[in-house]
Amino acid sequence: MSKSPWKTLSTEEVFKNKWMKLIKNEVIHPNGVKGEYAYLEAIPGIVVLAYEDNSIYFIREFKYPIDKWIWNLFTGGLHEGEDSLKVAKEELFNEGKIIAEQWIDLGKFYFAPAIETTYNHVYIATNLKIGTFEPNGEGDEAIKEIKKVPFEEIKEMINSRKIESGLVLGALMKFFTYIEVTKLNKLNARD
Repeated sequence: MSKSPWKTLSTEEVFKNKWMKLIKNEVIHPNGVKGEYAYLEAIPGIVVLAYEDNSIYFIREFKYPIDKWIWNLFTGGLHEGEDSLKVAKEELFNEGKIIAEQWIDLGKFYFAPAIETTYNHVYIATNLKIGTFEPNGEGDEAIKEIKKVPFEEIKEMINSRKIESGLVLGALMKFFTYIEVTKLNKLNARD
């Protein structure tokens, strides 16, 4: 790891709950000016793309901070000591009543590293067994719909701004890149 051009003078935990902490630091900026830097330190996330027949399952979920219904993937939080794959399987079942026989780990990514330390594990779930969807998932979430969306419609939803979550857009980018690279590798193996 490279040496930071920032210098931390003091750290204050402004707020804390089981999901996150708000941290405020007194710093010396890289340009030598003294100031403060605040950021969110949240637990890691899980994102699951339930995939079959060139389609991905989405849920319609109400997000309280933005006060609106959005199209989302199956997501959750990973507390210290929990296994990311185990939590991914639980989230897929709890939110969508879906069980997957095969899982592909696409790695992880930071969502907004300028303002938070959160990273998100991304999984593809395949060979799906679809149960009976129950609105509201685990009970503390507002989920009203599940929808199997073909790839072409997903691309249209992105272009028409119907998918508004950066987390979902980042996971879809990893997914479609994985699909393209896998296809290219199969083609190159035939040559």
